[in-house]
Amino acid sequence: MLEVARRSLERAGLEGRAEIVGADLESNALTGLGSFDLVLCLHNVLGFVARPGVLVNQLGERLRPGGVLIAVAANLLHAIYFSFLRGRIDEARRAWEVQEVRFSNGPALRVFDPESLKQLWSGEYSVRVSGFPVAVYPCPGDSVVRASDLIGGVLRESAAFDEILSIERALSSREANAVRGNNLLAVARRR
Repeated sequence: MLEVARRSLERAGLEGRAEIVGADLESNALTGLGSFDLVLCLHNVLGFVARPGVLVNQLGERLRPGGVLIAVAANLLHAIYFSFLRGRIDEARRAWEVQEVRFSNGPALRVFDPESLKQLWSGEYSVRVSGFPVAVYPCPGDSVVRASDLIGGVLRESAAFDEILSIERALSSREANAVRGNNLLAVARRR
């Protein structure tokens, strides 16, 4: 994945403006990395580490003042909803009781509600949490939930897609709608 990211930077002409770093997130390997203006923590990384608060603090320590840490995490309410739709009531209860879910035969994934995600950061950060998507799945192939197939034809129409995207952006920008999102997006700025 690191090499894919490096090639992407190269194609965008940004190889001298960004640094791609790989590290063991479960150790203190981040201490010698220097400081950054932006740190991305994507693909539900916070859901797969043993101590997400420790990781957030370690990543935050790498930020320069005014720097931003962006993290994507799985949404607790979506995990419960998705489990209900798949007839996995036991998994929905597990998600609610221990904030952990298995969407498939893979490893357990820690899930968050907007408030528990926001609480991972200390007081030296300004944190905003939003959800996405909040109204529709981005495309029918992104889910095994057959209800999303109903919107597939509509999304293929350019004018309808543009209007739906506009509505989705407006809904996603409201912090109060985060609970409805498939995923949660935390944007934390170091003071």
